Amino acid sequence: MAKLRVKNFGPIKEGFSENDGFMEITPVTVICGNQATGKSTIAKLYSTFVWLEKALKSEKIQKEELTYDEFANNYLAYHCIKSYLTASSEIDCILDSYEFHISQKTIDTIKREDGRYVKPKIAYIPAERNFCSALPKPNAIAGVLKNLFETIGDFDVAREARDGKKYKLPIGDYYYRYDEGTNRSYISDTKSNYEIELYEAASGIQSVVPLSLISRYYSNFIDYTLNGKRQQFSLDEKKQVEKKYNELSETLGTGLLASILSQNAAKDSSKFFSLIALTSAFKAFGLYNSVTEKKELLQNLEKGKMAVLQKANDELLSIITSRFINIVEEPEQNLYPESQRKVLFELLECMNTNKHNQLMITTHSPYMLSYLTQCAKAAELLEKGVPSDRIEKIVPVKSAVPGEKISIYETKEDGSIALLKPYENLPSDENLLNIALADGNERFSQLLDLEVAFCK
Repeated sequence: MAKLRVKNFGPIKEGFSENDGFMEITPVTVICGNQATGKSTIAKLYSTFVWLEKALKSEKIQKEELTYDEFANNYLAYHCIKSYLTASSEIDCILDSYEFHISQKTIDTIKREDGRYVKPKIAYIPAERNFCSALPKPNAIAGVLKNLFETIGDFDVAREARDGKKYKLPIGDYYYRYDEGTNRSYISDTKSNYEIELYEAASGIQSVVPLSLISRYYSNFIDYTLNGKRQQFSLDEKKQVEKKYNELSETLGTGLLASILSQNAAKDSSKFFSLIALTSAFKAFGLYNSVTEKKELLQNLEKGKMAVLQKANDELLSIITSRFINIVEEPEQNLYPESQRKVLFELLECMNTNKHNQLMITTHSPYMLSYLTQCAKAAELLEKGVPSDRIEKIVPVKSAVPGEKISIYETKEDGSIALLKPYENLPSDENLLNIALADGNERFSQLLDLEVAFCK
């Protein structure tokens, strides 16, 4: 499990006080709190480190090149947090393959030999994403912030993949359509049968469109089939895949290997074991032809051969893009509470498409935390055998997430960070956002008392 420790960095002072200062980054990690208390700072740092790990693993950068100045002037500057780094800053991030330690104007990068690395697609979707929607042709604009520029690029890829096809948005009865010929985006409402350009739409729709399209595209990109045609490989990676295929063919026999891959690609393959990376990589290079499949059962496979297959699959997870790390600032932005709920459900559904995926969000909204608790309760009831069709009427089953996979941290104005303790494995509602709601109800009650006392 990834861990992040931050002290004396921008608005974060003492940081997290438990667990030796290390925040555990779980499959769903929520950072809530008041404005300017460090929510986005945490998200940006985590995004930076997971990207650095990916770059080091792919040898896009070398360990020796990652100096303190390079870290500050290139990678922190990318997210506009370079000025937060001072001589007293302490930052530690422990990931699967690398550890990063920053203190006293030095950076120490340590390669871990025991961690299993799963190659991710990393999306950072900032609060400024409305920029993608507010202009007729956002990809033609120069001079924007670097991280927003990357978001525009992801949005461009996601919308081009749906050229001419209507896309149902998670809110209301709205549809999105992209016309590659004119390079313009459109919003339609089936109830009133109209169509307008995206930049003319309401701010909430402008916020949701890039968030939804990017999240859906990359979660589908990295679904259980891992479409090999969408993968991009270097020549060295191609050689590694071919070498692994030859080794397995020699150990198992080509016929048995083809049969195993065929069985694994079937819908009921979960009762065997996952060979997603093998299936995707071998198909991408034409090493596995479904026409030649033989129907041999995996149940009869020797344990030793199963171990060989699983080990090979784990090794190729570092080559195949096999997980989606989705980091989203303020998904509730410009949205009515009901729309916030639907957007959160969609983000969780996208996260659930692959067991390796991660979702990190920052939020000011107490509704988001309430809806997240509903999703955790739905997962608990599913585990207890409650009929899924009954749960579906309240919470989409595809959005259910076990409480143990959720962490909620609260950033505070004094620069500290607190973990909201779960109650019976459900996210806690004892946080400043819900306290603010309770305070509002209490104040209104006091006004009613005054009405009774003075208005006879």
